[in-house]
Amino acid sequence: MAGGACRRYSPRYLCLQCGGHQCRGFHPRLCYRCCGAGAAHGRRACRFSGVFLCSAQGEYLQGCLCGGYFFRWFSGCIRRGVARCCPTFCCRLRAVKTASLCLRSAWLNVALGGVLGVLSGCRVFDERADVRVDRTGKEYLDAQVACAKEELRARPLRALMCAIALKRNAPAHQKVDQLYAQALARVKEAFHHSVEKQKWSEALVFFRSLSALRIPLKDWTERSLHRAQIEQWKKEGAHVLVAAQEKRAGTSAARSPAAMIKGTVTILVDRGIRVEHGRGFADRVIGSGFFIDKRGYIVTNYHVIRSEVDPAYEGYSRAYIKLPSDNTVKVPVRVVGWDALADLALLKTEITPEVVFGLGSSKNLDVGSKIYAIGSPAGLERTLTSGIVSAKKRKLLSVGGGVLQIDASINRGNSGGPVIDEEGCVQAVAFAGVEQHAGLNFAIPVELLKQVLPSLYRGGLVTHPWLGAFGETHRVWKNAGVGGVLSSYVIPGSPLSYAGIPEGAIITTVNDASVSCVADLQAELEKYVPETIVRLAGYRLRDKSKLHDLAAYEQDEWYCQLGVRPEHPARILYKYDLSYRAFLPLFGMHLARTGTRNTYRVESLVPGNFADEHGFSTYDVIEIQNIYMIEASEAIVADVYAKRRKAGYIDTFMRLVAALDNPSFF
Repeated sequence: MAGGACRRYSPRYLCLQCGGHQCRGFHPRLCYRCCGAGAAHGRRACRFSGVFLCSAQGEYLQGCLCGGYFFRWFSGCIRRGVARCCPTFCCRLRAVKTASLCLRSAWLNVALGGVLGVLSGCRVFDERADVRVDRTGKEYLDAQVACAKEELRARPLRALMCAIALKRNAPAHQKVDQLYAQALARVKEAFHHSVEKQKWSEALVFFRSLSALRIPLKDWTERSLHRAQIEQWKKEGAHVLVAAQEKRAGTSAARSPAAMIKGTVTILVDRGIRVEHGRGFADRVIGSGFFIDKRGYIVTNYHVIRSEVDPAYEGYSRAYIKLPSDNTVKVPVRVVGWDALADLALLKTEITPEVVFGLGSSKNLDVGSKIYAIGSPAGLERTLTSGIVSAKKRKLLSVGGGVLQIDASINRGNSGGPVIDEEGCVQAVAFAGVEQHAGLNFAIPVELLKQVLPSLYRGGLVTHPWLGAFGETHRVWKNAGVGGVLSSYVIPGSPLSYAGIPEGAIITTVNDASVSCVADLQAELEKYVPETIVRLAGYRLRDKSKLHDLAAYEQDEWYCQLGVRPEHPARILYKYDLSYRAFLPLFGMHLARTGTRNTYRVESLVPGNFADEHGFSTYDVIEIQNIYMIEASEAIVADVYAKRRKAGYIDTFMRLVAALDNPSFF
């Protein structure tokens, strides 16, 4: 099987255990044979459970959660006598192992597997031990080097990051040194090739990665690359990108808010007929947008045109716009780029607009500043409302530095419309309102629009970088002049995990730029694109018994390649790491085992998070009954029995709910 010609095997990847070809889509770095029956670095793996996980390159091994695959897993274990492959059910299987091996009849195995499947339940949290692989072993290093060499041509930065990680663990290994030299030369070659092809955004990724490694490139600086990019935009006529890059005012002259109405449009998304209770209704989405480019480019919200680009949507969808000058004509538009996390999208029509909006700067706005919102609430075109900025930096989106809270009236149909100042410059994009509370509305700051606008113009889905961790602002050493972000939980398989940054580490700088809180870290990461290598510096915990003592930490430096932030990070936890550890990023409580199955003690709480706001405190005891995900609500629900100190330790049933996204993921 290891060297077979099965069509399910991909020749690009080799099994870390046996060196043979591995099955595509089954396991990250193990072949079917080793995953099913062999000992993976001293640990047995569940054959049928898809949640047996190796982080990135097969380093971080965990136990399995069989769930609905229990019967197939159990019958396979009985036939092979490897009942210990899943330690969660080891005690139950050991009692019946001898008897089951003597029973050759298939129906008895079926009955036994069914009974234990019912008794075991759908999710288990207790016996999940984490195993670290010896990263200095010859077989491991050879397999990693072989995988990295396959990435040299297509993904040189990935190969370089692999070489950096291997050098950290085996600094004197000859093959690793050769790989590092080859990867470094390939990255430099890719940079010069991007410069020759005038792909300045690509060249900038390679340049920043090499700069993070303190490797200079002759005759080039980051500023010169930006200038070359601006010159290219000028030739293409993308003056709005030039203005955003040079951080100056928009391209249009100052006009009154009423005069800017001509630059807005009503967006209609026709989704055919919706049938409810045997009756058909027209299914339409109404939104707003505004021109930012003489070539016919329009900015709106992603949720307005989601059915146009969402691969999960299977129905009919067609987008149109209506101009303020003639609302009887529907003009077709196409979606150029979209950003699901920032809730922004860029459309293109063949019409030359009469008025084009210029982009202002929300930094000039203060609480109490006068603003105006233009849109089509309930389909009523050319509607202008006024108000003030009620608050800033409301954390409603997982990216960016927060949104504006405004009291200008916003209703259904206003989404995607401009929020402008008295000079007619765009200061924000309206995107949400609370119908039950008048005057409680929100808008995306123009800074976030400027940041993602070049990616929107390039087309397709806009991705955002991330490290793959959940953290909180570290406040203990503020008096000592040391601030940073505590990585409370590292997602298995994430860039942070692959870089070797442990949980409990404190990140203080990104490429020498200081970060003092989670918002600062997210804002600094947003300056880069996924696959860029960055240099992180901070403190590594040496003694876990002295969490708040600065002497228990040592300064360290890490290199990490940024990954692509998923739309719902908690979905990864639910799929791959659904254990008591996941309660920290989901509900803000750090749990510790008590010795009783599915029962845990609250060790600490994240201030301001779900558990802190719902009356939990340290030393509370909870028993996890069930946990499941509600797709429609995009939430994870946990049913627990809690004995809370603040409630007199009365046994109380509680249902904990957590969104699939959280601003504290970075």
